[in-house]
Amino acid sequence: MKWALFTAVLVVGALVGGCCPCCDRSPATAAFTHVVTANTPYYTTGPQQARPPDGTFQSQTKVRVIRDAGSYCQVQSENGITAYVSAGALKKSPQ
Repeated sequence: MKWALFTAVLVVGALVGGCCPCCDRSPATAAFTHVVTANTPYYTTGPQQARPPDGTFQSQTKVRVIRDAGSYCQVQSENGITAYVSAGALKKSPQ
């Protein structure tokens, strides 16, 4: 029951546009709005730490934040990878 409620809250938050505090998820800003600040491991199925990362985004990779997942954000990279990265590794791009 707790997981169902948690999942429902996450889905509603994503639909409303909730994201990490530095984001603007309005439809007009669908471009890549953040960059990865250092070589950063990513996880494609969730922000797990109990297994090796699925890959590494290189420093200055452009990404679009999809949603906040606590200390991680789900992002989509400029080369099409959708994955979770540490929120601390992201910096909002200058507009």
